[in-house]
Amino acid sequence: PPELGARSWPVTLAEHRAQSTRLDAGVVGRFERLPTALLTSFVALELTLERDGIKRTTQRVLNVRLVGGPPDREQRVLRDIIRSPEQLLRLLWLLLGRELPGVEELGAALDPGSGTGKWRGGGSGFPLLERLLEAVARDPAGLEDVRRLLEDLEATDEGRALVPEGLRAIWPAVMAVHAERAR
Repeated sequence: PPELGARSWPVTLAEHRAQSTRLDAGVVGRFERLPTALLTSFVALELTLERDGIKRTTQRVLNVRLVGGPPDREQRVLRDIIRSPEQLLRLLWLLLGRELPGVEELGAALDPGSGTGKWRGGGSGFPLLERLLEAVARDPAGLEDVRRLLEDLEATDEGRALVPEGLRAIWPAVMAVHAERAR
């Protein structure tokens, strides 16, 4: 609808670098000439709906397909932005969230010392299992984002070291329930 607006930007860039996005174009955005460390498939998408003088905005972080990056870009970027198992758990928590209070929280999640409030670092109080099971029931696309991210991490020794054993232990059961529900 004409009252629906959309903007997107790589989460490695500030929000003021957002571009208008056409939801029917099949392309989230074109961000050219970025250093490899800023190239990421994690994109913030902001949707704004305005109707009858009331404006509502929501933001999500999506893991989309990147076209035109260097062949080892994903591994290089993952090494740059996820430096610990705790940071990985926080990123997964955000990817599985139905609503984000704001995209700034992604930066706080990846740099625990910079956040405030409930996103501040210093503990692993993220009930990730609950979010995973909720995603099985309500957000299969979010679960697919997590699956792709974990597959990328498992492709290298460095990445495997970031995946907590507890997550590795429950992941097959979560995917089995997901596959069963998809039938």
